[in-house]
Amino acid sequence: MKAWAFSLLIIAFASAFLGSIVSVQAAQGDVLASSSFHFGKDGWSQFGPGKLELNERSGMLFGSDKGHTVWYFSAPEAFLGDKCFAHNGVLSFRLGHSEYMSNGKEMIQDWDVVLESKIWRLKFGMKGLIPAWVGSSNHDVSLNEKAGWVNLRSGHPPTTIEMLRMLTNLSGMYIRGGFYDGNEETWIDSVVLKEGDHKADALMRKVEKHARHPTHQAAAAEAAKAEAASAEVPAAPVRGGVIRSKAARAAMAAKMAAEQAKLAAEEAAKAKELAAKQEAARQAEVKAASAAEAAKKQAKQAEAGKAAEHAKPQEQAKVKPNQQTKGQTKDQTKSKQATPAKPKEQPSQKSVKQNAAADKQESSTKVKAQEQSEEQKPKQVNDKVKKQAKPTNNMAKDVPKGSVNAEQPSATKPKAAATSAASAG
Repeated sequence: MKAWAFSLLIIAFASAFLGSIVSVQAAQGDVLASSSFHFGKDGWSQFGPGKLELNERSGMLFGSDKGHTVWYFSAPEAFLGDKCFAHNGVLSFRLGHSEYMSNGKEMIQDWDVVLESKIWRLKFGMKGLIPAWVGSSNHDVSLNEKAGWVNLRSGHPPTTIEMLRMLTNLSGMYIRGGFYDGNEETWIDSVVLKEGDHKADALMRKVEKHARHPTHQAAAAEAAKAEAASAEVPAAPVRGGVIRSKAARAAMAAKMAAEQAKLAAEEAAKAKELAAKQEAARQAEVKAASAAEAAKKQAKQAEAGKAAEHAKPQEQAKVKPNQQTKGQTKDQTKSKQATPAKPKEQPSQKSVKQNAAADKQESSTKVKAQEQSEEQKPKQVNDKVKKQAKPTNNMAKDVPKGSVNAEQPSATKPKAAATSAASAG
């Protein structure tokens, strides 16, 4: 009984110890992404100058060029993003040429594999992987900072933090396809990204402290909180036929949360971009409508201006005479108003005296003339009388004395009248 219990205890201890060892070893070498090209291009594209054509046949991806061109096979989204578990891991692939022409020149020296992280502005490259003049070759590229990578910006090997930042925010993975000066056709096959040898807890602490970009930290934290609130830690996934440890499960949960946060951020960015495009289109329509209205108004104003200019000369011709007469009358009224009325001149004392003297002189001359005429009349009468009295002297004698004297007072009467008129004047 005791021996049986002791044996059971030993078996349990051994299984627990071996299980922990296998679980740690199981994380290393797990496939994070792969492309076999059995069903197409798997999202791969070309990167570089020149006209390139990628096509899939017989489970391989082909690319070609027609001259001195360095181009690359560009990895799809499955190989990009948060691949921090690939630290100390391996990127493996097969590469070969179905045909090539060197034109008698050596193989072009350039970077064979390039990694890029745009958010951290990092770019690493590795040379000397592809041998010259070989039809095909297999390659296992270590994703460790000391494996021969060069920081293309500084020219030095990257640090551990820089490598973690690169793999946590991987935005580009390029494998060279152009090597020779002449025409060539290059193929690639069996591209696999494998997880590295590391302790998950320590790795995640480094990643969260140094490799997460500030813009991603808040989103990842909120996604992790939401995931923890909505569901428990998922059951231990089976990968490679071996159950992971608790630390690996926690790391996997964090990884899933990060991927979900990334998807949510991408969807939000797409929605924002779509809304911005719709808003831009609406604003463009409004601007076009306002421009059309402004053009119509300007056209109407131009037509009205032309009509007014055409009618203006006729109106001026009609209005000019009226304006002239109105202007003349206005000027006359202004001149009349401006010139004050002359006051009536009152006769001065001198002029009164002069007029009286002139009237007196005129009356005196008239009186004199009358007197002269009156004086001449008696003379004429006397002459007639004398002529009549000459033939007969007897007749004169017979005339009584008082007859002549009786006629004299009639001659003196005008003199009295003249003197009375003169005295009156």
